[in-house]
Amino acid sequence: MSRGARFAVRFAAAALPAGIQERYREEWLADLDGAAEAGVRASTIAVGALLFSATVHRDTPDVLGMPLSTAARRHARWATALLSSAAVLAVGSYITGGFGSGGAIAIAASLVTGLTLLVAVAGLVALWRAALISSPLAKIGAATVTTGVVAVAASGSVGWFALPLGLVVLLVGTCIGLVAWAGSTYEPAAPVAAPQPAAVPETGRRFPTALVVAMVVAGTLLSGAILLFSGITFLLAALVIPVAIVVLAVLFVVRARRTAREPAPASAWGTVLVLEALSLATVAVGALDLLVWSPLAQAPAFTLDEIWAALSPADAATGFGFAVGWIVFWALASLIYLAGSIAVLGRHARPSTRMLAAAGLLLVSGAVFFQFWAGFSIGMSIADTLPPYTGGGSDVRAWYAMTGQFSLVGALILGIAPRPLASGRSVAVTA
Repeated sequence: MSRGARFAVRFAAAALPAGIQERYREEWLADLDGAAEAGVRASTIAVGALLFSATVHRDTPDVLGMPLSTAARRHARWATALLSSAAVLAVGSYITGGFGSGGAIAIAASLVTGLTLLVAVAGLVALWRAALISSPLAKIGAATVTTGVVAVAASGSVGWFALPLGLVVLLVGTCIGLVAWAGSTYEPAAPVAAPQPAAVPETGRRFPTALVVAMVVAGTLLSGAILLFSGITFLLAALVIPVAIVVLAVLFVVRARRTAREPAPASAWGTVLVLEALSLATVAVGALDLLVWSPLAQAPAFTLDEIWAALSPADAATGFGFAVGWIVFWALASLIYLAGSIAVLGRHARPSTRMLAAAGLLLVSGAVFFQFWAGFSIGMSIADTLPPYTGGGSDVRAWYAMTGQFSLVGALILGIAPRPLASGRSVAVTA
């Protein structure tokens, strides 16, 4: 039997919805086993499997293995996760693109820009997959969101007015989509008792939490955009939003506990330890960048001692105070995450590794985001005092920022996107 044909058949089956993967994989592999005896070429079976997988109508209950309403909500959650991730990547690529004009940083920024477009397109595809099997209101919402995304993406070539216009249209489309979502989850009282479909653990009631995550992300990005224009906004962003991120991470950890009384799997412990190490490393690298690497990058003709000596006592104290405050806050946040995770895992409750990972990644992204603002004061002081009298930061800060934005993308995917269905798993379909 051709290895290429077997690989093609397995690939075609893997691309099918989870509810029918196992069935067609077994059928196609059995066909390959008997191809030589029946006088059929293995390549013909492989091509047929690939064509079937590419053209099968996926949005039907028998193919999906679940009601259309459930499938629509799963698609909508993927759309929310992907479009939110595209927004994070877009803002991140805009920021990191200003760190350097060439070299590996510029190449990485270009790759992030390309990835942003791919993620946005995937999010729109998931949004339309949800809308096409939902209500007319959902279709209107999808069309409005698509218009907003296109307007924002084209703002660089169309004109400045396309950006605020696109953001307003996106907001309207999001509100319409939330109304459509609420309507899809509302079940009117039945006049007579009817058999209920089997429970769907993977859909659950996690969307409110996912909505909170999206609101925190949107609020953080919005606050960051207007920090330069309002001292009150800076105070709120510097105090309230970091606390909100920590509280949200704690909620994720608390929700990670389930009712089953059994030892936590090794994967959960490993996830917590890896993310705790990543969080502490984020604080350590950020501290070195704030106090050593970025000051040297801003004034390359001076030593570190000369840079600090050149600053006025007030500027040095303010810059150092912001840096130390950032270090202490996020180091404590990392320890809170570790302590909360150990408390959950130590209670012999079957934990949700996804929620533990989402909480850790959210902390990492929050620390990276506010590291820039913690270094804003000292950076401006150096730029005003020493040649070449420019702002900016070290190359490490660019990679550091990229790490933060991908951590936030990971938290969004884990916190919002639905759990993958196991192969052959199906949800009871109402008659």
